[in-house]
Amino acid sequence: MSSDKKRVQFRAPNRLINRTDALAAVLGEDRTDILVTALREYLQDAVHDDTLTQEIGRVAKSSRVQ
Repeated sequence: MSSDKKRVQFRAPNRLINRTDALAAVLGEDRTDILVTALREYLQDAVHDDTLTQEIGRVAKSSRVQ
């Protein structure tokens, strides 16, 4: 994983965070590790959707141009 990191903040339902914390405790990891893994897996799954992949590429390209 890249050493470049960006701090993010978001709100999530209490139940989701509680389940995340429980999983982190069972696995001996911290909440951030669980959330980063979940996000990485979600994005990896999204790559298999051709329409979504094209849209992500289009948005990424337009944000670099600005």
